[in-house]
Amino acid sequence: MYWEDGGGLFGLVPKSCGAQAAEPDERNRLCFDTRCLLIEAPGQRILVDTGYGDKLSEKERSFISLQGKRRLLTNLESMGIGRWTWIW
Repeated sequence: MYWEDGGGLFGLVPKSCGAQAAEPDERNRLCFDTRCLLIEAPGQRILVDTGYGDKLSEKERSFISLQGKRRLLTNLESMGIGRWTWIW
């Protein structure tokens, strides 16, 4: 879960239009989820992750209220999935 500036995402759309779907916080940010997809096939696992990762500065992490580090890898390791070959 992370928070993103509503004006930055949707441009010149009245705040009242977006507020029907989700209520912005006091900083005009909307809450979003991030998801990844783990595909398990015979002899291989493929992780499709389009999330933020750990590359953001502390200031950027603070603005979007991104919590923790290595959350994805830690969660996968707790499920017994810990060996990866990364393709960028």
